[in-house]
Amino acid sequence: MGVSLAKTQEVGRAAVSWRGTYLRLNALFLGLFFAFGAVYPLLSRFLEAKGFSGTEIGVLTAVGSFVAIVAQPAWGMICDATGQPRRVLIVALVTSGTIALGFLAADGFAAMLALLVGLHLFQSAIVPISDSLALRFARRSGVAYGNIRLWGAVGFASAAFVAGKAAEAFGLGVLFPLYTAALIASVWIVRRLPDQGEETQQVRLWRGLRDLLRLPPYAFFVLSAFLVFGPINGNNLYFGLLFQALGGSVASIGLAFLLFAGSEVIFLRTADWFVRRWGLAGTLLLASAVSAGRWLWYATAPPLWAVLALFLLQGFSVGLYLAAAPPLVRELAPRNLQATALGIFAAFGHGLGTVASNFLGGLVMDRYSIFGTYVLFGGLTLLGMLPILWIARRSGAARRPVDGIDA
Repeated sequence: MGVSLAKTQEVGRAAVSWRGTYLRLNALFLGLFFAFGAVYPLLSRFLEAKGFSGTEIGVLTAVGSFVAIVAQPAWGMICDATGQPRRVLIVALVTSGTIALGFLAADGFAAMLALLVGLHLFQSAIVPISDSLALRFARRSGVAYGNIRLWGAVGFASAAFVAGKAAEAFGLGVLFPLYTAALIASVWIVRRLPDQGEETQQVRLWRGLRDLLRLPPYAFFVLSAFLVFGPINGNNLYFGLLFQALGGSVASIGLAFLLFAGSEVIFLRTADWFVRRWGLAGTLLLASAVSAGRWLWYATAPPLWAVLALFLLQGFSVGLYLAAAPPLVRELAPRNLQATALGIFAAFGHGLGTVASNFLGGLVMDRYSIFGTYVLFGGLTLLGMLPILWIARRSGAARRPVDGIDA
């Protein structure tokens, strides 16, 4: 009886521990994406208010993102080599939050460029490391990764709304203190995450990086991330200008992002149904097709009311992509290079893809209009569907469920 009671108590403590970790990871994604949502929906308006042209805005955001191409794989390799992703994440959070406050005093192209480079150098570590922590927990606990990631959508949506209201009342400079406050709060959460048993990976890192890119399904998916996720991030920058061209106000941009990003929660929550039916790669193909159609529709200058009425298009396309992409990366990569694999994936999607989309989007906007930028986004996304189609036909991993569903 005593042994049975002890085992029951031990199981109970383990359940409480897993529940606590789950709630902290939810809070972490909420805080991280609140920070991103406080700045990026209105960053183009902030830079425009500083007097920069469309080409200069494209250069500034592209060069800042270019840093992530090198930084994200490097951060992943550091985590794989040291087995200390939480400590690396804390350094990235504190440094990013500190650099962001410099935007309050920055003036001129050179100063803005230096700040964006520094910010992206450290910020580029945040999402891949957080995804790695969440995926590890999902694998061990049986919780679907999408159920954790959806809190990022909640944070981004709520921050966009709050930031829009705050910017209208206090000016666009208020965006950066909001960003810093959210990241500092996230540091407190990371410090309270329990040790999940990270172990130092004794691997030859550069050889591992080379071997990853020699895996055809993984390499093809990295290429797809460049073509599909770049325009998704590009939309975060240019949507404010599109919305303005369609007749929207600064405050209504925040409301729009509340609807759009908030709709991602629905599909992050239900992504497991799509994955069970279509597989990981099939779900990504479906999400990418909707993204391409959305960008090309925006290029026709639709009525503002129609853009708002069809806000669920973002939830369907972006939400499903966010839920299925990291688990597919994990399935396609060796277990001892998970963080590195996520870092490379993020470098090509969040980094190089964003560089290309932001820079080319600014050039197209100056030469034609903001609507031409969305023609570009649609074309890139259509090309990005081809590698996913190959993976869906060739890779057995594409049919596996999202982490945690069948654990």
